[in-house]
Amino acid sequence: MLNIVKDYLPHQLNRMLTPASVEKEFGISKETLKHLREESISTGELRGPVFLKDGNIILYPIRAIIEWIKSKMFSSGETSKTSKTANISHLNKYNK
Repeated sequence: MLNIVKDYLPHQLNRMLTPASVEKEFGISKETLKHLREESISTGELRGPVFLKDGNIILYPIRAIIEWIKSKMFSSGETSKTSKTANISHLNKYNK
């Protein structure tokens, strides 16, 4: 899992990827991305990486994919309490 999050230059983090490009670069299948988008839309809660949808065009910012992957990674020092705290901190950054 760690190998899929390579180092990017700052300007590369602003690139937008199609679901097919996300699958190729990060190994997250187009079907999984579609399921996460549908869940996000039906529940009103973001269930995957942030995405942009305009009609039939769907794009993912590389930065959002990396942040989502990192938020799902488990470290050996993590507990349910630290995980909840990390999730709250992650959400607070978007509420500012």
